[in-house]
Amino acid sequence: MTIKRLFASFNYNNRGAVVMVAALLKGSYCPSVIRDGSAEFPCRKSRNHATIYGMGYLTVDGLDLVFIILSLVIIGSVALLPSSELASLQFLIQQYGQSQLPQMDQSICNKTYSGWVFCTTDSNGVDHISAVCKSSKIRSTKVNFFVNFTDQWSPECKIGGDETISSIPSLFPKNLPALSEFAISDIQDEIYSNTFFNNSNISVLKFDQVIFSGVTIDESLYLPKLTKLQGLALIANPPINLNFQSNSFPLLEFIGLEIEGFLSVITVNSSKIKGLSINRSFGSSNVIIGPNLNSSLENIQLSGSITFTGDLKDCIHLKNIYLSMSSLNSYPFTAFPTALEALTISGASFNTKLPTLPIPSNLTTFILSNSDLVGNLPHTVFQNAPTGFKLGLDNNQNLVVGDIPEYWCQFGMVNVENTIVNSAPECFQCYYGNGDTSIKIGTAAAPQPPFTCNITFVRYNLVSIMKIASVYFGLVCGWSPSTIQFNILPLGYKKCNIYNGRGCYFNSFLTHLVQFTKSNTICTVFNQTSNSLTCLLPKTTPISPNLSLNISNQYHSIISTVNLVYYPIVSSADYLSDNQTLTFYGYYGPPDFTPLIVTVAGTINCNATSINETTLQCKLASTPQPGPATLFVSVGGFEFTSSNLLYFQPNNNNGSTTGSTTTNGGETPQQKCSRLTYNCYGHGYCDTNGICQCDENYNQIDNCLTKYINTTIKPNTTNPTVSFDIDGIDFQFEIYSIQELDYDGSILQELLLTNQTWNVSINTDNITTLANYQLILGNDSMYQSLLVSSDISFSSIQRNVTFGDTELVLAPNAIKIGFTINGWSYQSNLATLRVVFKSIMNNDQSILFDCEKQSIDSFTKEELSESIQYLRVVKNNIQFNGRFIDFVLSDGRKTYSKTELISLTPTNDNTNGDEQSIVLIGINLPQCQSCQLDPDFTPLLIDKNNDNNECSSQSNTWKIIVGTVAGGIGLVALTIATVILIKKKVKSHKYHKDMAQKLNQFK
Repeated sequence: MTIKRLFASFNYNNRGAVVMVAALLKGSYCPSVIRDGSAEFPCRKSRNHATIYGMGYLTVDGLDLVFIILSLVIIGSVALLPSSELASLQFLIQQYGQSQLPQMDQSICNKTYSGWVFCTTDSNGVDHISAVCKSSKIRSTKVNFFVNFTDQWSPECKIGGDETISSIPSLFPKNLPALSEFAISDIQDEIYSNTFFNNSNISVLKFDQVIFSGVTIDESLYLPKLTKLQGLALIANPPINLNFQSNSFPLLEFIGLEIEGFLSVITVNSSKIKGLSINRSFGSSNVIIGPNLNSSLENIQLSGSITFTGDLKDCIHLKNIYLSMSSLNSYPFTAFPTALEALTISGASFNTKLPTLPIPSNLTTFILSNSDLVGNLPHTVFQNAPTGFKLGLDNNQNLVVGDIPEYWCQFGMVNVENTIVNSAPECFQCYYGNGDTSIKIGTAAAPQPPFTCNITFVRYNLVSIMKIASVYFGLVCGWSPSTIQFNILPLGYKKCNIYNGRGCYFNSFLTHLVQFTKSNTICTVFNQTSNSLTCLLPKTTPISPNLSLNISNQYHSIISTVNLVYYPIVSSADYLSDNQTLTFYGYYGPPDFTPLIVTVAGTINCNATSINETTLQCKLASTPQPGPATLFVSVGGFEFTSSNLLYFQPNNNNGSTTGSTTTNGGETPQQKCSRLTYNCYGHGYCDTNGICQCDENYNQIDNCLTKYINTTIKPNTTNPTVSFDIDGIDFQFEIYSIQELDYDGSILQELLLTNQTWNVSINTDNITTLANYQLILGNDSMYQSLLVSSDISFSSIQRNVTFGDTELVLAPNAIKIGFTINGWSYQSNLATLRVVFKSIMNNDQSILFDCEKQSIDSFTKEELSESIQYLRVVKNNIQFNGRFIDFVLSDGRKTYSKTELISLTPTNDNTNGDEQSIVLIGINLPQCQSCQLDPDFTPLLIDKNNDNNECSSQSNTWKIIVGTVAGGIGLVALTIATVILIKKKVKSHKYHKDMAQKLNQFK
């Protein structure tokens, strides 16, 4: 055998792993450069070489193989290829042949095989293979492909045409925890699998042209993450029973089966199933639909030799039914499912009249063809059918349709070929034989010559609104999308195009009234032409992107939904202090931008240098004061204003002081720091700038008072609530609501999130846990376009994460909350969003240190803007810190955000003896279509191991550290201090012992 074209790519993923992809292409072209990220590698042009990015194809004498070999963790710090990476390359070469690379070791990247093997070096100086471009003869394919896999994988594996696969090993893929999607295709022989991926983490299984044997699907099988099972072909020899239950498949949403062989029974009763497709090519099967599907099933397709047990009437979300079963002799339900949109049945054996169940108004497609319907068709069954209804009753030779009723003219499709039809209305006959596939009424109802189609109009006034006229404009105006042209007098338009009986112009001779359907607000028309109408709204009118209007004149009215955008809208701002240039991103309307006015901080003009529909750039006339500033933008008389969008950073280079400078009280910053923080609470020291420099594992934000601790964190399985349970002490911080605010801060609308339903998925690699939450809003028309999600992650080790262009350092056991809002419908161009967080804190957040009561600040705020930077919640020497950065991502761009205290409300729950309050904190967002914020939270221990526990007299130990008193008073102080220090040493030994025991409990 000859491998014709070979390419292997190693792609870095976001967890620092390398994914090895082997691929062969059927084409003969090899580009001169292989691109892998930012690296470029020359590839010799030859018909035996090719390149591909990501997943590719392998051609072995006409067989296609698609696969990912390994996912390798990067370990090491020397400029040699990691041994695990070398091993994966050796397996590829040995299994699929590479005679041009006879010897390989970890120095393979030394350019000896330049042109065949390409390498890159990471930031730690470690070599990694980036691409392989090679061809040679394949070795014997007797070795089963699966036996060479290790426990480190890419999340996706696809295999095609590899005839070495005759069975699936019993341990596959339980030892591959990262593998989530697996696919096999084009295998000629049966594949034996008696365990069928049992107890694995696979979420998707796809098969094509593959037949399995030995498979058992019953309650002994457990696939907890499987969501999709597609194309599973089984031979029922001997007969088999397949049983899909919730306890075996808790997340399974789609089943696709192909069954051959003896009689089999298929029971489907898993509560998450949305789609079910079963085909029985020969033999027979009985499909049993269990009650658990009533609340989940949306689509069902059954074909072949299948009998059906169950009543689909209770499937409340079922939208589509497709059945092609000769055994079917009636509807698969006793009443139409409430959400059903399409029913298609073919090849059934009704041998009776059409059932008289009335067609519901939400059903858009009804096809019952070639199913032995007999007798007279009950026309009244279709009286509730909606406009555009698709009806197919073809190939029922003994069905008597009779005279097609007039109201069928509103249908979008009628197919009654090979039935008994007596006559059809003029709407059918006018367009008979023009090739329109939506009209099939048979030859018996064809128009008889001479025949004239009489197209008439209901009224002579051309009434057209938003280029769409009344649907009652005329009669027999057509089915097909052909254009009809005709002359109209005396309205001044000699020609008008009609599409499906609808006009195309405004009648500018008539006065039109435009009114909001929701608020009855009048939009005053001040200009109208044959193809446009312009009106003005009061500025106080709330507007959403999908606006419903009632447009009318003296003859006609219509409800129309239009998309309106208020402008200008500023969604983010960027400031370059070097040249005092502001750049505003958003929407500024059509190209005529005059007059244009931009004012900052009430008085500073910003002279525009460039503007288009989405970007405005201007230069400030003077330097703004540091801190927050207001913004006013007027484009063509339309105004935007904001007080939360701009913040000018202070210049830290001006007015800086050194540690030797004294304050008004005669202290240096270092001395003041030592006095106020008890010399950093004994866990660090004050530097010359008066800043605590902490010992390892102590938190600088709290002046070294608090210490990072180990704790067990369990993600919430129902909603994105941050929670810690430390030694029985509970801390919670929940995402409470999304508020839309007007310019003055009043709430326009609020979406509460605490009692909503979320779709939750949780993944962990034993170091970092990631929980994804997707908000499910149902059919609420107010939020049809809204997508809300949250990603909560935590890790037992310190980590760096990137948000926008900023790298954030997260302490061990810190929880990061990523929160995203997409597609919010705003009521005006001045509206903004605020995400509200909720927590509970003690009213008295103080501790006793060195016999003095020390108050723990609940909030740390930025000095100029009063924006909250840190939240602290203290309970029993355990502290919970929340950090709020001062920016968000608005449509992907970094922009200023203020975090504010909304309310602090006392609770009535004092069961623990502590008075508490509910705190609501709001993070402000500009008007953005994609809005992202990223706070984080850390558990800490308040470490008082250097505290003096004897409080009979106030300790002055800290005074000895920061200075001494001259003369005899100094000697007395020194003596007293010595006694105190001796006592403290005794006490400290006991305290250290107790503290060590407590810390061990947290580990």
